[in-house]
Amino acid sequence: MEMGIYLLVRIHRLSLHTHLLTYASVPLGAVTILLLLIVLPASFPHQGDPNYQHPTWRERIARNSLARLDVSGAFLLLGATMLIVAVLLEGGLSIAWDSGPAIALFVVSGVMWIAFIVNEWFFTKNERTLEPIFPWRFIHNKPWMGTLMWAYLKNNTSN
Repeated sequence: MEMGIYLLVRIHRLSLHTHLLTYASVPLGAVTILLLLIVLPASFPHQGDPNYQHPTWRERIARNSLARLDVSGAFLLLGATMLIVAVLLEGGLSIAWDSGPAIALFVVSGVMWIAFIVNEWFFTKNERTLEPIFPWRFIHNKPWMGTLMWAYLKNNTSN
């Protein structure tokens, strides 16, 4: 019993200090962005192409440039991820695993994942001008898929 109380106190103290990691990540992110701006060539990834014309900021935010964004893919990916994370974090704590809201979150997340995959396949296969978030060629590249799966499974969260 005493060991259990000791562990609970230690875990609580640890959780109080994890907010410091959040504050530390902001300056580290700023330094990373600054280093990328300094180190990456201005024409990256076209630095070897003599015919490449570097777009101006006005061209980057022009309507035809923004029309290439995969907004539907971004919405589906974000929604599916948020729903699955919500049910995995709250399941067993504030909502029961077998309750209606938990099952609904699982089902809607699964539908959104399937819709995301179909969306990416459609925009990649039909040679659209849209830039897909997850190009279909990634599926056929086994080393890349292995790397993605390893990163996904390695970065599990624990409270």
